[in-house]
Amino acid sequence: MPMTTNEEKEIWIFLSHSNKDFAMVRKIRNYLEERSCRPLMFYLKCLSNDDEIDDLIKREIDCRTRFIICDSDNSKASKWVQSEVKYIKSQQRSYETIDLSKSEEEIKAQLDLLVRRTQIFLSSQTAAYEIVDAVYSHVNKYDIRCIESEHMVVDWTIECKQTQVNHAIALAKEFGLVVLFADELSLKSKKVEGELHFAVKEGAKILLLLLDEYAKKHYKVSFPTSQDIPEDDLIDRDQNPIKVRDLTSAKTTDEIVELAIEKIVDMVFSPWTTYTMAKNLLDGIDCTKDEEEANRLFRIAFRKADALDTIGYPGGTLLVARCMANGYGTPKDLVGAFGYYSDYIRTSGSNDNIDKEIATVKREIEKQKQNSK
Repeated sequence: MPMTTNEEKEIWIFLSHSNKDFAMVRKIRNYLEERSCRPLMFYLKCLSNDDEIDDLIKREIDCRTRFIICDSDNSKASKWVQSEVKYIKSQQRSYETIDLSKSEEEIKAQLDLLVRRTQIFLSSQTAAYEIVDAVYSHVNKYDIRCIESEHMVVDWTIECKQTQVNHAIALAKEFGLVVLFADELSLKSKKVEGELHFAVKEGAKILLLLLDEYAKKHYKVSFPTSQDIPEDDLIDRDQNPIKVRDLTSAKTTDEIVELAIEKIVDMVFSPWTTYTMAKNLLDGIDCTKDEEEANRLFRIAFRKADALDTIGYPGGTLLVARCMANGYGTPKDLVGAFGYYSDYIRTSGSNDNIDKEIATVKREIEKQKQNSK
């Protein structure tokens, strides 16, 4: 691989599988570990109490952001796998399904795509280096490998004239998203333009963050096939591989950094995954406790969930309810949370976990009423 980083960060991945497929799933685990991921396989012979096992697995799912369902006849017949899948779905979590009947080459190709989505690249070819560095310092705390060109070690063993092309291929093959902080300097760089255009041809996705008025006016000159600036970028269904986000409304460096983080997080994580990362940062699960960073992610998750609720997406409604119930990303509002929970149940039904959450909200409402007497 032509690019390596000076820091290896392991990405946790929950593997849902039947113990009868252990040999094949172990190959998946080993391959993911070779790609600097940390897959989780459960084989709990030491526990005999079904409720104890169920609770343990659910708690593990609650704090993970990536899931692979190892699909086979055995997993379809496994009550544990089906229970895990049901719980993952009930928590509005996305997951990847690997068909174990496929060839090893096909499975590895699918795993490569999954690993690629765990990595993003921040281009530092801009006059606003302090903005890129600040964004990197935050995003690098999240459950993703964030690589900035300033922190990248390049080992070229090719002729100079091939450097640009090979760099672009590496961007496409190794990173799920390449972020360009677009300002006058970066957009006038033929090197940047050539690399990113080639990277797109090779299958990379690009995010253009417009930092100044020059970029806002001229980005289409450099990238004529990029999307137009969306009116509502929280609900952006455009499938264009070159996405655009306008940050020029921000007046200070701090505001630009906050907007940039929000746009990147919205691009690479679902709001439920963002919420989970925030909870992990709040509780210090597999990371250093960081309440400020947790609150930043809670705010991002709530804004996206609220936008999704507005267009009638039930998962957004449920997440708004949970944020309101706990005061995550928005002021705590128990009555409002109860209303959103009720709306969700009317459209999507309930389950044991939601029933428990609603019961907790009701108790807190009653407690507040008693205290106000």
